[in-house]
Amino acid sequence: MKVCALLPTLNEEGAIKKIIDNIPNPLVNNIVVVDGNSYDNTVDIAKKCQKKDCNIEIMTQYGKGKGMAFQTFLDKFDLEKYDVYVMLDADCTYNPKEIKNMILPILKKEADVVMGNRFFDKNIREIMPFSTYIGNRILTFFAMIFCFKNPKDVCTGYWSFSKDFLKESFKFHWKFLIIIGIINPIVILLYFISIVISGYSIAAFLLYTSGIYLLLLLIITKEEKVSKVNLISFSLAILGVAIIMEFWNGELFTPGILVGVFSGLALSILVFSKKKIYNERIQNQRNLKSEGNFDIFLSWWSTIFLILMFLPIGGSEILRLSLIDIIFSLILGFFPTALAFTLYNVGLKNDKGGNIVILSYFEPVMATINTAIFLKNLSLFAIVGGGLILLANLIILKYSKEKEKLGFKLEELKLKE
Repeated sequence: MKVCALLPTLNEEGAIKKIIDNIPNPLVNNIVVVDGNSYDNTVDIAKKCQKKDCNIEIMTQYGKGKGMAFQTFLDKFDLEKYDVYVMLDADCTYNPKEIKNMILPILKKEADVVMGNRFFDKNIREIMPFSTYIGNRILTFFAMIFCFKNPKDVCTGYWSFSKDFLKESFKFHWKFLIIIGIINPIVILLYFISIVISGYSIAAFLLYTSGIYLLLLLIITKEEKVSKVNLISFSLAILGVAIIMEFWNGELFTPGILVGVFSGLALSILVFSKKKIYNERIQNQRNLKSEGNFDIFLSWWSTIFLILMFLPIGGSEILRLSLIDIIFSLILGFFPTALAFTLYNVGLKNDKGGNIVILSYFEPVMATINTAIFLKNLSLFAIVGGGLILLANLIILKYSKEKEKLGFKLEELKLKE
């Protein structure tokens, strides 16, 4: 079993030699230093390092950040050379001697990915700044909700991966994973700006104009066949949205409407990218060896990029929230949203021809109902438009069931023959 260690570096001249010297060999057969354009002597020191029975390679990453260092490694390195890959920070915050424990679950075929956990150290509160400690605990808890797993230290810099996992999750889908990572925070940002300007219910309906763009993408790229029933149902849903927005008033090009429409365009790109990944995985199903839950991985991947974008902006605000504020935010907002994200990924995997696009309009209908209940503001147009959207949902559900019955009958006929 061959093991390769990956060290992302940026100005680590004081630690790089120590971390390389302490990496156990012959357990680790290869060390790859991916440097983020350090302006100190990190690269020169790494080049002078030597280890018996262990090769040392130096790469210069394009772009900035650990994520781009990892992407540079995936692009430039032949993953077939080694069976297990370990990534750890090069500043000596992690003990290289733990590599044996990090790769053991992978060698036993018990895991595809292993995360290091700094919180096993009872003295972690003395080492880690209080604000970092609290932020890490909150983000780790959020990741647990999104992924239906129980990670202990989501911000860890100590990871190990199986070769199969890296190939299947990154090498096959890296372009669309990058698109998803970038677009997902943009969708959330535009959506909340739209809520501030136009209100909750209107913003939700504008967000789901994404269905228009998604169906156009499916038709233009011929990624999936869109049925006539889907087009009819979607037309009903769009008509319902137009009536709720009272388009005849002529206020279609206000800042709130435009931001909402852009949020829908961004969401369509996000959904299309996920569908491309799932379709690729279906087409290459025979070649997939990793047993990890990809639906959860995709949710977690999106969550990481949300954290990277919004934590620097609003991290300090989290500490200002009272305990009651946090509890209400989690119960009424975060928990339902996290569940919806993961289930939506499952739905996308099984969806064909855009069924889930129409079904997703159930959320803005609920937003309108919530607005009516809490703000006591419900118009006749909202009732009529919501009725058309629900009718579109019912048509899709009935059509999907009929297709399932037809497929079952055809399969039954083949068996009898």
